[in-house]
This record gives sequence, C-alpha cells and structure tokens, in this order.
Amino acid sequence: MNKHLLEERNGLVTRPEEKSYSGIEFYLLRMFVNPFRLSWILIRLGHEPLSPVRFHSPLALLGLTTPIYVYPNILYYTYHIIRTHGLWTVLSTGVFASACIDFASEIFHRVFQRRSKVWQSWINLSPDDLSVNDVRTGQCDETPNNDSEDSDGHRPSAFQVESQMEEARPLVFVRMLIEASSLKVWEIFLTQPFLVVMVRQIASVIGGEVQYYWFPMAVLSVCKENGFGGFFQGLVPRLLGELIATVAYFSACRFIRRGIVGLKRKRTASLSAAEVLIYFGLRNYVYPFELTGCIQSVRGAKLVAAAESNRFSDWRSLERHLTSSGQANRGWFPFLRSHVQPNHLPQVN
Repeated sequence: MNKHLLEERNGLVTRPEEKSYSGIEFYLLRMFVNPFRLSWILIRLGHEPLSPVRFHSPLALLGLTTPIYVYPNILYYTYHIIRTHGLWTVLSTGVFASACIDFASEIFHRVFQRRSKVWQSWINLSPDDLSVNDVRTGQCDETPNNDSEDSDGHRPSAFQVESQMEEARPLVFVRMLIEASSLKVWEIFLTQPFLVVMVRQIASVIGGEVQYYWFPMAVLSVCKENGFGGFFQGLVPRLLGELIATVAYFSACRFIRRGIVGLKRKRTASLSAAEVLIYFGLRNYVYPFELTGCIQSVRGAKLVAAAESNRFSDWRSLERHLTSSGQANRGWFPFLRSHVQPNHLPQVN
C-alpha cells in the first residue's frame, strides 16, 4: 500500500480520510444552522404566525383540481422568526442542547462503524467456524478483518451495512439486526433528556417564558415542573418510530437483494437508489411517531406552547388527534406545507 496514504496517530496507522472532523468549527457551523432547527421545532409544535396562502398547481390552473392552501415555506418562516424575535435569540436558543445531541449521535455512529467491521468478520467466517453460541455472545471475532476494506486502501462503500445485512446468513442477520436496534435504543434513550431541554427552550420563544432561557435554568425547570421523569417525556413514540424504521429498513433491503435482485449480482446504482427511496418512505411512515414525541416533550411544562400537549393524557390519543386532523405531517415538508390548521382558514383572503 502506498505509504503516503497512511499516517500514524496514537501509535496506530490510519488513513487521512478516517481522521475525526468533529472540531469546534463544525459546532459553530451548527450554531448558524440553528435558526432552521428552531423553525422546524416551532412548526412541529404548531406555531404558525403566518397566514396560509392559496397555491395554484398546474392542474388547478387548467381547472382540473381546486387550489389548496399552504403555509409559507421554511425559508420565509425562518426569516419571519428572525425578524420577530431577533437574530441572537434564534441563533442561541437550544444550541448547547442540540450540540450535545449531535455529539452523542456522533459517538454512536462511530460505535456503529466499529461494529460493522466486526460484522464483516462474522460474514467472512464459514458456517463451520461460526458457532451458534459465538453469534449469541458476540465473541466470535472481535478483531476487524482486513477483507472489509478494498485492497487499494479505499474506505468501504456508503451501503456497506446494507450489503452486510443482505449477505449475512439468517442467524448472523438476526444478531446484527438486534445489535443495530440496541444501538439505536441506547442512542435515543441517552439523547432524550437533551432533546426535551432543547424543545422546551425553543418552545419558550413562543410565549417569552424566561425559566428556560439558559441550559442550566432549563434543566432545573424540567426537574421542578415534571421531576426526573420529565426528561423522558415523549420517549416512547420516538423510540417506537426509530425501532420500526430500523428493523423494517434492513429487512426490506435484505428481501429486495435476496428475493428480487439476486444475491449473486453485484450491487448496482439502481439498487442503492431503491434502498434510499425505501429509507425515506419509512421515515415518512414513522414521522407521526417522531412528531408526537416532539410535542409530548413539552407536556406538563408551564409554557404557552404546551397547551396542545397538555390536552391529552397519553401519546396515543395525541397521535390519533394529529392523524384525524391532518396534522400528522406537520414539519415534514419544507415547502408546500399543506397542514393548514382549521383556525387559520378564516384568515385566508
């Protein structure tokens, strides 16, 4: 291998492209992206300060369909929020909590990559070398195999995990799927307190409440208003949605590769594109759970934005209400946001 492709770090030889790029500059970049995250959370909470407008689709112009009403797009919404509440408020609100979420997610992403290398070593073993007990305990081979990388030193493809799930034997696939789901469960569980604090800080922008202004104040306010359990408000629907998406995605990828395309055929761009479509389709399917979890995270808080969540005793009744009222896709589309609330329709000219 070309020695220029390698460098030594902490006594280990690594490729330059494997170095960490999670420095302070990326967290500063997240701060400048924070206005869009803040707007997205406010939309999820049902805060729509702008009146909907009439949208004429090409079919409506031809008289084939009727015009629909939509809220202004996310860009104009963000601009309005900045004009109303000030640039610094929009830039700084919830930014520390969101950075903690991103940092924790990055850690789990690296753990997932590490486990992917171990999974490759399982796949490379013959059935005789891989016992049932080894797969159950995960002790079959904890040393990453060099076969998981190309011989020319390039990094594995972007769809490496999908390929591993598709090529693995049934018992190994089940073990890998359980591990992937477990990592997702731990990620959701450990980031939920920061998500609750972030959402409540952003929600305080609506009513101007000051008890959630700073991160330490927000943590104390959650404890005072809901106790320790308040940090896990909305955990169940969020966790349920992520588990459904994870299990269904990898299972669907395996079915398509083995049952339709054929395992002997090499991965093609069309297969990768199909898996991307499956991923976004599943994200759209489980989005009501994610939305419900976001709204439930402010339940019991002394916030104006908590009025909707406080009307429901549990997350199931809230999810049914969102679905029946056409609000289940609130915040999913950045443009043509057609989830117009009934109380806003009389404002349309």
